[in-house]
Amino acid sequence: MQSLLPSNRTGFEQALELSVSRPLPNLLNTLWHPDSCPAELLGQLAWGLNIDVWDDAWAERDKREVLKNALYVHQHKGTLSAVKSAVADAGLGNTTVTEGVGGQWAQYGITIDRALNPEQTQAAKALIAAAAPARCKLVQLDFTANAILRNGTVLRNGQYTRGVIAV
Repeated sequence: MQSLLPSNRTGFEQALELSVSRPLPNLLNTLWHPDSCPAELLGQLAWGLNIDVWDDAWAERDKREVLKNALYVHQHKGTLSAVKSAVADAGLGNTTVTEGVGGQWAQYGITIDRALNPEQTQAAKALIAAAAPARCKLVQLDFTANAILRNGTVLRNGQYTRGVIAV
């Protein structure tokens, strides 16, 4: 190998030249893409993409989906589309938004078509607050679209949120 160092170079300079002369792999394209980023670094990627609500307990599939749609949510933040997308991407179900709840134009309610436990309900509230218009106020979450059958598989012990909840 041809060297640019003078003939009186030190051993440290020679070792340094040898270490930087090897081609380094380009990891930036891998690390900044949700599909190819290693699972243990998804939280750092979320921080880099300025994700408003992140939970390390989410399934890896849901984390990657939130990361893929981060640009869309940021571009549409403050719209009904962003609210629906944020909740659906986190795997918390599909939503229907009802505007003008209580006769007030700035109040709205959301119907979620999936049974959520209390922790998931809190996560959904945080996602909705982060994506919703700042001038509007969420006044109710409605879980009546997901009927819980009285067949003994789901108990009324607080495991799942049901009915209409005033926020």
